[in-house]
Amino acid sequence: MQAHHINTLSWSAWIALLRPVLSAGLCVCMALPAPSTANTFGKDRREQQSVDLEHNRSVGRIVNKNGFAGTAFLVEDECTVMTNYHVAFAKEMSTETTDVKTYRGKKGERSEFFIGRNGSGPLDFKAKVGATVVSFGGYLKNDALGRTGDYVIYRLDECVGRQFGFLKVKKTELDTSPAPVGRLKMISYGASTSVKPGVAVEECRAHDNGPAWGLVGVDCTLEGGGSGSPIMERQQSGEWLVVGIASFREKATSQILPGYSPDHRNVMVYASAWNAALEQALREGSKAVPATPNRP
Repeated sequence: MQAHHINTLSWSAWIALLRPVLSAGLCVCMALPAPSTANTFGKDRREQQSVDLEHNRSVGRIVNKNGFAGTAFLVEDECTVMTNYHVAFAKEMSTETTDVKTYRGKKGERSEFFIGRNGSGPLDFKAKVGATVVSFGGYLKNDALGRTGDYVIYRLDECVGRQFGFLKVKKTELDTSPAPVGRLKMISYGASTSVKPGVAVEECRAHDNGPAWGLVGVDCTLEGGGSGSPIMERQQSGEWLVVGIASFREKATSQILPGYSPDHRNVMVYASAWNAALEQALREGSKAVPATPNRP
């Protein structure tokens, strides 16, 4: 593992900052529309919390081979990480529309996982670990059913969950489990909050589901950099379990909306859509795709 940091700034600041980096053949880009547009309902309920708290410490950033970044989290064991397909396989983005295009995903693709923000900068991390894709969904951006495949599962070169812990998932089955009705919380490295110490945590709720089962509308604030954020539900026992991955938003706007609106909803991919894939990846473990450590 090696120390590393990336800074998440305003969209214009990002472009200015990255010009010399891009000229060197490397980029670190946002995988969602500019942070000035974040569908927020009623008021912005996000608060910055310590990354040392339970759950928060298991959430980090993932950067794919093209430099596109999103939120990612350790899940179910010490060596497994999840994020969105459209983050892991992003290939290019329009600087005018911020529309992201993806390439065809495949097992064995490599990314880098950043974990353990150390507080000395906007996004300073204690560790950078290589990650290998071992499973992913059948993502199609313009198809409702295809949107339920907006997930990727990685196996890490080093099992940093031994240090940072991991999140547990609520066991659900597609078409049989009701959408979450309890308190939710999202842990996110969204762009506008990442210039502040800690990590953004917001309590929120689910409101609707569809048009394909597995797409759940939530009132958690979602912005650039927040793709791949874990959304957790508080159980009657008091335990928090992951029930979804933040994925996309409808008709992004820079205005705070008076209340939840299906026309502007933020959407998570419900755990029922990817639980089976995760369980298989966990069974197969590191044998799914041999991980190759990063070279200096």
